[in-house]
Amino acid sequence: MRTRAAARTSHVNRVAGAIYLVLVAAVSLSIAAGSGWVG
Repeated sequence: MRTRAAARTSHVNRVAGAIYLVLVAAVSLSIAAGSGWVG
C-alpha cells in the first residue's frame, strides 16, 4: 500500500510539474507577444 501511495504521489507531482511548466510557457509567450517581442 505504501509503495502504491508513493507511486501515485510521484505521478501527481510529475503531472503537476508538467502543467506548471506549460502554464509558465504560456504566460511567458503571452507576455512576450503583448510586449511586441514576438510577431
